[in-house]
Amino acid sequence: MFSNIKKVREELDYTQTKMAEILGVSKSSYNYFETGEHFIPLKHLINFCNTFHVTMDYACGLTNKKVKSNVDMPLRNDLVKVRLKEIRLKHNLKQAEVAEILHTCQSNVSAYESGKTRILTAFLLTFAKHFNVSIDYIMGRSNNPNIEK
Repeated sequence: MFSNIKKVREELDYTQTKMAEILGVSKSSYNYFETGEHFIPLKHLINFCNTFHVTMDYACGLTNKKVKSNVDMPLRNDLVKVRLKEIRLKHNLKQAEVAEILHTCQSNVSAYESGKTRILTAFLLTFAKHFNVSIDYIMGRSNNPNIEK
């Protein structure tokens, strides 16, 4: 799932310990991210992409095309909520239908779309895959909704 973060680490010839230090997590947490046993929390994923100048789509394995990203920005909840709703409405779906896709409840989708709650990485990845839309677009790091293939 996040095998591309391992590729980035290996290209830099960094140890997992070094990567963990850079991201401010324990080595075991970083190992879980790299092996896909745990999803990377969104704040660490953003930090990873900002630090190593890769797209979120690449880091999450939506593409194997390593596009250099010079975007260095914090999480933009204001834009995330708008884009989640925009994509849902484009597909003529109700929040409850998106909740089924994400295997969560409608109130979570409502909270994501209102900006009351930050979307979890697992749900973000499922959403992006289902609707074939770029995570970088959803997160406001790109204005292109297409995943670079």
